[in-house]
Amino acid sequence: MISELKKRNIHINWSAPTRSDELSKEILQELYGSGFTYTYFGLETEKKEKLINLGKCFDIEHSLNVIKWCDEIGIHCDVSYQVGVPGDNLDSIIISIQWLEKHGLQKKSFFHCCYLARNPISKKIRANL
Repeated sequence: MISELKKRNIHINWSAPTRSDELSKEILQELYGSGFTYTYFGLETEKKEKLINLGKCFDIEHSLNVIKWCDEIGIHCDVSYQVGVPGDNLDSIIISIQWLEKHGLQKKSFFHCCYLARNPISKKIRANL
């Protein structure tokens, strides 16, 4: 796609969801040069063991680098983050939010709330309905 945009001398801003494990600074620079201005990817959690439980296997540190590279290059990047997965409780969600704040991601994140039937959070929510 990038080569076709360049070949046809088409200048548009475009965006797409991505996977952080498939991006490098060089790839992001090439994407930006073709008009790529926005992306998001699933960061999901700050804990490697939770990633494994979710069936995800990527390097959290690399994902943080991708966000930094996007900022440096000029690509707006958001991340999705999951809360309410098995093993989560209110304390762990607060810790996750604090981790996002520590890394400057509180304004670059959107959350997927996973209220599973046996999750302590969903039981608390149902009790308060």
